[in-house]
Amino acid sequence: MSVNIKTFSVGDRQFQMFTLQPFAAVQHSLKLKKILERGLGKGLDSNVVSVLENIDEKTLTEVIFPILRDTALTCTSAEQKLQSPNDMNEVFSIEDMDEFFIVVWEVLKANFGPFFQKMAKNLFGFDLAEIDLDKLRSQIKQTLDKAKADKETASLPKTPAA
Repeated sequence: MSVNIKTFSVGDRQFQMFTLQPFAAVQHSLKLKKILERGLGKGLDSNVVSVLENIDEKTLTEVIFPILRDTALTCTSAEQKLQSPNDMNEVFSIEDMDEFFIVVWEVLKANFGPFFQKMAKNLFGFDLAEIDLDKLRSQIKQTLDKAKADKETASLPKTPAA
């Protein structure tokens, strides 16, 4: 089977990646399946936030970054590989972190699109082709803004009640 090179843009950046070979895709999809089942089980309207709620540091290091590594994801506009947390820090900032999740979505879609579509349709009864990327970006940004605000609120000094 031949390797396909995919290029795409997110924000002002361009990216390039290779699609996974079938066996590697199956191995990664088994890890992704659990995350998607938990996140997509609430329906299409809440899927982005629900999936994001199931992503933690362990998910990034054990699931997402290995996929990015195996696809040789590169930010061609920054001439930087995007395959580890350190690489992420070189390409993205706090202000545009939402674009990182759009990049991840593009990589996942290119490698697992048919699998995701069939699973979502068969298990949850909705079509992933109906996802609006602008709405996705907005939902990701809202989720990240809320997490940032919650963290800031939690770090404020507690004042005694009068």
